Amino acid sequence: MSKPGRCWPGGRASAGFSLIAVFFFLRDRRPRAARYALALALSLGTVFSVGRMMQGAHFLSHNIWTLLFDWVICLGTYRLVLYRPAQAPVPTR
Repeated sequence: MSKPGRCWPGGRASAGFSLIAVFFFLRDRRPRAARYALALALSLGTVFSVGRMMQGAHFLSHNIWTLLFDWVICLGTYRLVLYRPAQAPVPTR
């Protein structure tokens, strides 16, 4: 048995919340599908979070931090790999 207080962040919640990456992948190409993917990721992460909280393994704050970590990692990866700024229109005379 591990020592008390060594259960942060939530691993099972992270498995659900990591699907936020699908949202960022679809964000620019298929916005509607991206919203569904985000809803699925948040729902699955929440179900996993609540399950572990009911078992007494995690506090709500552990799962919120897990969501924040996953969001920031996915956002940073999106920004570095997939993001393309909109090109300014070229003025014509």
